[in-house]
Amino acid sequence: MACMQPGAHASNSFYTIHQPIQVPLHWKPIKYAGQTANKLGIYAALGGSGTPQLFEFDTGGSGFYPTHSPSAPWWGSHVVDSGYTFTQSYGGGQNSYTGSVVTTSVSLFSGPDGSSLLFTASDVIVGQTHTINGETITPPYSQPPLEGAFWGDFGMALKQGKQGDGGKDAPFIDSLLAQLKYGHDVTPGFRVHASPVSPWVQFGLGSSDLAVLPTTFALNADSGSSPAGIPYFSEYVITGALSVSNGTTEFARDNTGVIFDTGAFTTIHDDHGFPGSLEANGFVVPGAQFQMSAPSYSNGAAGPDATFLEFIVGTTVDSDLVAIARDKHYLNTGILPFLSNDVVYDLQAQTVTLVAQAPEPVPEPLSIGGISVAAVMARRLRRLRRQLLQPQRSR
Repeated sequence: MACMQPGAHASNSFYTIHQPIQVPLHWKPIKYAGQTANKLGIYAALGGSGTPQLFEFDTGGSGFYPTHSPSAPWWGSHVVDSGYTFTQSYGGGQNSYTGSVVTTSVSLFSGPDGSSLLFTASDVIVGQTHTINGETITPPYSQPPLEGAFWGDFGMALKQGKQGDGGKDAPFIDSLLAQLKYGHDVTPGFRVHASPVSPWVQFGLGSSDLAVLPTTFALNADSGSSPAGIPYFSEYVITGALSVSNGTTEFARDNTGVIFDTGAFTTIHDDHGFPGSLEANGFVVPGAQFQMSAPSYSNGAAGPDATFLEFIVGTTVDSDLVAIARDKHYLNTGILPFLSNDVVYDLQAQTVTLVAQAPEPVPEPLSIGGISVAAVMARRLRRLRRQLLQPQRSR
C-alpha cells in the first residue's frame, strides 16, 4: 500500500455523474436481542477489486467504513494511505471501528456478481477498517463482522464526515455522495426506494425527482462543503414538532431535530421530560398516539406544518416499536418512513421530500390449486413487510 506524508492529499479526479444512476439495495435478515430484523445492504468493492461484498446502507451515518485485511478479496491494490488513523462509533458506542484513512476507488455493483459493475469513483477517501468492536478482520471471510450480515458501514448522511485522528490536517471521511461531481443535467442528491421487493438508491436526481409536495421540507444547513463542492447539512436534517399521547398523558416538544436513518430503529432521544407513564421497559407504551410534523417547504419559505409520521404504537403492521433513549433530545425515525415513502434528498434546492410509494405490481391471478398467484404474492408481501418492521437497534 502506498503512503502519503501526513497533511498531503491525493489529487481529486472526482467521478462525474451525467445521468441518475440507480443501484439496487438488498434486504438482509439480522438477529438482535433474540428477534429477526431486516436491514438494507449495498454491494461494493475497493481499490480495483472486482469481488464485491455487502455493506450496510446507512443514511444516518457519514462516510464509508469498509473492513480490510491484507488478503480481503473486496480490496484491490490501488490504495494510498494518508498516514492518519481514525476511530468511529455508532449506536451509542455499540459498534466501534478503527483503522486507517485512505484514498482509493469505490466500485458499486448491482449484486454479488463481479460482472454487475455499475460505476467506479476514483480518489475517494474512506475509513479502511481494521477492527470492529475490538475484533481484527482476519480470514476466513465467511462470517461478516457487522451483525453477521455486513462487511462495514456505507454511510450516506448529509453531514460532514469524521476527521481522521492526529491534527487539523487529517482528511475528513465524507460520504461517497459528497465525493462525486454532478453534470449539468443532473441535480446533486439521492433517492432511496426501500420497497419490500426491489429496493434501490439513486445517485443524482433527474427532473422527475424534483417535485415539491406537501411533504417537502427544508434541510437544516451547516457550514462548509466537501472538496467536491457538495454542501454539508446538519446531523438533524429537519426540525419539527413531536407528540406522543395515550389520552391522559401527552409528551409534546417543538424544535425536535430529526434523523432519517435506514440503519436504525425508531427512537425518541430525550434527556429529561419524557413521562414515565408513557414508557414501559425502554419503549413507548402500546396504544399511544405518535405524531411527527414539520413546516413544509413552499417557494423557498416555510409553509404549513405537514405530518410525515403518524401511527398508533403497537397496533398495526406499520407501527414499529418506538424506543426511548435518555440523552439529548431528537428523533431518529429509523427505517420506518422509508418503508412507505421514497425519500428524496435534493441538495441543490436544500430539501428532503417524502413521496408515497405506489403499490408494487403482483402477477396476474393465475390459479394454483384454487388459490390465485396474486393472493399468494400479496400474503408474501405482507409477511415480508411485517418482517421488515421487526425491532432494530437504536442509534
